[in-house]
Amino acid sequence: MNAGQSGFYRVNYEIDNWNKLIHQLNNGYQALTAADRAGLLDDAFNLARGDMLSDDVALRLTPYLKGEREYVPWMSALNNMAYFATQFSTYDSVTGSTQYYSTYKKYILYLLHDIANELGWEEAEDDPHLKRYLRATVLHLATEYEDALPVNIQPSHTSKALELFDAWLDRGISVTPNLRNIVYSIGSRQGILKRLLRYSLDESKFRSQDSVAVIDSIAHNPEGRLIAWKFVRDNYDELFKKYGKGSFDFSRLIKANTAHFNTEEKKKEVSDFFASKDQGSGELAVRQSLESITANIKWVKDHASQVNAWFEKFLEDNENKDNNIRRSHVQDFHATYYDEMDKYGRP
Repeated sequence: MNAGQSGFYRVNYEIDNWNKLIHQLNNGYQALTAADRAGLLDDAFNLARGDMLSDDVALRLTPYLKGEREYVPWMSALNNMAYFATQFSTYDSVTGSTQYYSTYKKYILYLLHDIANELGWEEAEDDPHLKRYLRATVLHLATEYEDALPVNIQPSHTSKALELFDAWLDRGISVTPNLRNIVYSIGSRQGILKRLLRYSLDESKFRSQDSVAVIDSIAHNPEGRLIAWKFVRDNYDELFKKYGKGSFDFSRLIKANTAHFNTEEKKKEVSDFFASKDQGSGELAVRQSLESITANIKWVKDHASQVNAWFEKFLEDNENKDNNIRRSHVQDFHATYYDEMDKYGRP
């Protein structure tokens, strides 16, 4: 093991040792330092991406996170699994499918449920910085993913964010700085993305140096991904005139709006579009994006179904376990009730 994460290398193990590490995480993760827990997660997911470890092993490291309370391991896990989020959400939005992203969101919500409720929406003055960062990350995902919940379950964190947004909008009650992005995003996301894109090229609304950042942020939003790509195509000549002759922003714009795609149709669309345009300082970014798309297509082909099946099976097994526990509690109640009735003639 790269104890303390002091070395700049990744560590792979024989499967027996991976299984022992998984067992340790599930039965006493505090035996490993937070840095080593984060390192295990980071190594496993990167090895799996490189086809040097099975997705199953990497994913079996994650259920222990339901009890994890440290910032660094959480960020290691979420940053690595964000690749799944990007690939699943992009594939579903491009193909019109609901096959993958919803299942992924349900699994993340399962992991986040307890810690999101524990951290809550109130910051204490003496909260450590890492606790504040963790709260913001956890609540951001909880609110973003609650739309995957069954209709009979109240999206409690989304409701709280909307409550805070309404209080700010109607009564001027300020939102704590670390949670503002979450609250403003939830409160204003309906119908605002297209308007923001229009405003991005209006210098009375946004400074010229901020325009690309606005477009890129919308491209990173699963709901805005295709909208932003269409906007870039429709306004390419103006964007090229402003940024295409030497600005690093232009390269970032190209990659942010294309590199996440993962179907042959989108690869052709991107390739054909830029083949007909002057690419300027974005020429390298176009090549890199097409390489990323090719790699994403391969990942979806080789891994997406297996990863999704793992999430589905875990959620199904967990639901069955919860149902069995509930039935057991009911049976225990009835047994105790009638034992007491026989014993004393009353409960």
